[in-house]
Amino acid sequence: EFFINTPSIIFLCIPYPIIDTSYVIFKRIINKKSPFIADKSHIHHLIIKKGYSQLQCLFIISGLTGVFQLLTLLYLTY
Repeated sequence: EFFINTPSIIFLCIPYPIIDTSYVIFKRIINKKSPFIADKSHIHHLIIKKGYSQLQCLFIISGLTGVFQLLTLLYLTY
């Protein structure tokens, strides 16, 4: 049965910001840099650096978010 009040519902709504922020913070700490100083190590910067356009980057991130949402819904319903 699906419970809308579970903490897992957060991952259904905002998986990308959680993953991106965690990735950047851990990477900066490992490299002995302040996690509060801006740089271009966010996932969208890395995707664009690989040669994708901003629109393609949007579709990639939206697609991944959709996959996480689907997986969360499947997890919560079984």
